[in-house]
Amino acid sequence: MNPLISVIMSCYNESDKELRESIESILTQTYSNFEFIIVNDNPSNERLKNSLNSFKYDSRVIVIHNKTNLGAGKSKNEALKIAKGYYTAILDADDIALPNRLEKEIAYFEEHPDCDLVASLREDIDENSNPIKYSVGVVVKDNFIPKVLKYGAIITHSTVLVKTSILKKLEGYRLFKSAQDYDLWLRMVSLKCHFHIIAEPLVRYRVRQNGITNSNYANSYFEFNYIRKLYFERERNNGKDSFSEQYLEKIYSFPSLKKEPINQQYKQILSLSKNKWQPFLLLKVLLGILINKDCFKNLKNMVIAKILINKSAMK
Repeated sequence: MNPLISVIMSCYNESDKELRESIESILTQTYSNFEFIIVNDNPSNERLKNSLNSFKYDSRVIVIHNKTNLGAGKSKNEALKIAKGYYTAILDADDIALPNRLEKEIAYFEEHPDCDLVASLREDIDENSNPIKYSVGVVVKDNFIPKVLKYGAIITHSTVLVKTSILKKLEGYRLFKSAQDYDLWLRMVSLKCHFHIIAEPLVRYRVRQNGITNSNYANSYFEFNYIRKLYFERERNNGKDSFSEQYLEKIYSFPSLKKEPINQQYKQILSLSKNKWQPFLLLKVLLGILINKDCFKNLKNMVIAKILINKSAMK
């Protein structure tokens, strides 16, 4: 008899402590009818290989050792190829699922069979697994989720339980480096899928001090813009888009002259959000909007997403 859920995880260079916390958080779930497919995307790391193999004592664990480094997206696609569950749960290898995560997500699906993807809020933790903030994320009414997703990433990857058939229909993840999940959610929007966000944290999400560096925020921003462009292409072209791995490589090779204004604006907006009364900093944000179209798009998308979230709360 096939398991109802396939939990998939890709790991690369996590510490033994992080990996143990993450894997054990799944093996000790209050819901137990699952298989757990873990992909080792760092075949030269013997420590990681031995650590993963030590969990094979549990018959639900399936470990795939890639022959070469494929990247997180392709590694998860390898797991999807052999997934037997009607649903697929996702957990990144340094995050921690709360004990009743799968039980609560499955319960929602059982009550709402038309739903295609269930996510939740999250609790942020630091690199030592200490709590930073208990409840992170936004709760948006189901019919507003696709609208907000067009302008902002409001679904935390590690909280997702989704119908496996949809992932396989979409052929899994595409080769974005930092926004592959956002691309997947928007492709689900194009399929008119139904989403739900559970209004409580079900995952502990690890926040690293260098998680968003000055250089990779700009890469993420240009990825997000490209993903949105592909979404609107699909709206015009009967679900087809012009996704190109060559164009992705072009994004990553943009000169710093193009990236740095976005990096600076991101830092400025973060600073403003912590202390709103900073006239000089506000002026710098406004000047960035005036002189750089990418800064304008960046802030515009943030504002539209915020307006839609507030509108959802008023309904």
